[in-house]
Amino acid sequence: MSTLVVVCATFLFAAVVTSRASAQNPSPNAIDPATEKPDTALLDKLLAGENEYWRAWKAKDWATVRKMMGTDGVWVDPLNVYSTEGFIKAVESGALEFSIGPRAYLRKPAPDVAVLVYDVKVGFGRPGAPAPKAEWPWLLSCVFVNRGGQWVGVSRSEVRGNRPAPPAR
Repeated sequence: MSTLVVVCATFLFAAVVTSRASAQNPSPNAIDPATEKPDTALLDKLLAGENEYWRAWKAKDWATVRKMMGTDGVWVDPLNVYSTEGFIKAVESGALEFSIGPRAYLRKPAPDVAVLVYDVKVGFGRPGAPAPKAEWPWLLSCVFVNRGGQWVGVSRSEVRGNRPAPPAR
């Protein structure tokens, strides 16, 4: 065998092993939803609130979005950190579609603090364009504080999955 073939085969083998080793696979140490025992009443309440939040965003009901984020709220995406007002300015002209689930996890690190992590699929569209499809998977992590009996989502942070390929033209 020529040296070139041996070198090429070695690089190919290394690339395959590296790509398999770095592939994202579920960890056996992750939370198992089947054995998870959260405060289901609070989990259901916060998920219902998140549905209301996304519906308000979709309807461009910015008063409700402001109320649910609080004046001190932040939205964190992979490139930016937005205040409540900055977030609204960034998204107010586009169209939105969403679908929450199936996974949702809740932790309460303190009596008046809750952390909700859930799956959501989103679709964004530009004004005048056809309605977007909710097919871009995200994992959202939200921190809520209880302010006088009202749970306010003061922080939302997204981890984006692979964006679907645009439709063929």
